Amino acid sequence: MVVFETAGPNGKNAAKNIEAQLSEALPDHTVKQAPRPKAWKTVDVRMAGQVGEAAAAAGDDVGVASLVAKKGRKVRLVILAVTSDGRVVFDKGADLPRKQPEKRVVALAQDLAKALGKVLRSLDESASASVGSDELQDSAVDSSPRSTRTGATTELEATEVSGQSGASALLDDSTSLGDKEEEADELVRPSRRRRSSFHAAVGGMVGGLTFQDSISTPVQGGDLKIGVGVTLLTGASLELAMADWLTFSATFRSYGVAIDHEFNGDDPNTAIEEPTVTPPEINASAIGVTALLGTGMEFGPLIGGVVAGVSYDSMTADKQTLTASTGEQGVALVPSWTRLAAIAGITLNRGNLGTKGFTGQFGLLAVPWAMHSESPLTSGSSASTLGVQTWLRGRYHLNDFFGRAGGIYFEARVDLEYLSLSYSGVGTRRAFGSGDPVKSSSESRISVGGVAGVGYVY
Repeated sequence: MVVFETAGPNGKNAAKNIEAQLSEALPDHTVKQAPRPKAWKTVDVRMAGQVGEAAAAAGDDVGVASLVAKKGRKVRLVILAVTSDGRVVFDKGADLPRKQPEKRVVALAQDLAKALGKVLRSLDESASASVGSDELQDSAVDSSPRSTRTGATTELEATEVSGQSGASALLDDSTSLGDKEEEADELVRPSRRRRSSFHAAVGGMVGGLTFQDSISTPVQGGDLKIGVGVTLLTGASLELAMADWLTFSATFRSYGVAIDHEFNGDDPNTAIEEPTVTPPEINASAIGVTALLGTGMEFGPLIGGVVAGVSYDSMTADKQTLTASTGEQGVALVPSWTRLAAIAGITLNRGNLGTKGFTGQFGLLAVPWAMHSESPLTSGSSASTLGVQTWLRGRYHLNDFFGRAGGIYFEARVDLEYLSLSYSGVGTRRAFGSGDPVKSSSESRISVGGVAGVGYVY
């Protein structure tokens, strides 16, 4: 058999330990080392054919490939053994402790020797160049290349070695590459690498939204307070990611609502009567779209990101009839408005689109500038906008629910937004009672929303 050089930190010592254990445990078989082909960038059962071909080219019955991968504070050793005809007979990984890591290397190499001993005995007893699947099963080694895709890696239904599965048995309760994608993410290779590092997701969501809006002006009777109880909110999302270094997300939201409102009556010392508004509630509908482009960097188990983009929001409010001492007029008590805003900020993630299981995200965005317009009536001639947006999202991914076609996720999300608008000049909206146009108005808006959703991830 041939043991190829181990890639990664301190790989030479790992290869020597593996070779030594095989030589000691299998004295009747020749064990030799060979250089690792440069094309081998990782250790994965998908490269079984390459390892088998390399073993055959070297004139050996079995080839052993291994890798030491370091990510963050964790170091992991992975060993893959393949027969010359491309059958996987061993596929295991184990975390290496900081103190005396060679003990874990030796233990994993001993498991390898046990598996190879059974395979080599079968090869010796066989009269043909290949071994039938029945004979392999009799020798307690299932070397067929059956596999199913789970997240990042190929989950091998592999040989039973000392009562354990070759692809999933662990040393000291450590996890194998094929069993837990979270381990693979952090240690050897990013999850679901079979489709390189590109992932995409689309989803839908439903929940509730509430907001409070307050417009004030020095013009007597021109202040306005708008309140919305919890109303139905629907939305959709699209996400694209190339690993963590480039991400794109777009969300769409929509709601329709009947708005309650209060306004400042005239000075109680005056004789002007408070106007009557018909109908007392304003029917309104709103839509919003947010698009973000970002990049991220790993900090241990977390991914910190910087994002920037734009958001578009609009609300259309019905007109009302105002009856006051100055007469009757049709007005848009709450002006319809549109807003296009530049947004930028940071995100903090646990996991990404390729991660199996639970992922989380916290985001914080600033709104440094926006173009805000009202119609048909206005609270000023122009408006400047500042604000902040934040959210917290949790998801649970079943990335291979549909096999190689992808998976699904479930999510819950809470959003909070605060905006401050300052209007300059004189507006066309008039104060109640006096009928004077408002001027130098200011507006503050706070909204809170929560949704639950489900989506497809590829």
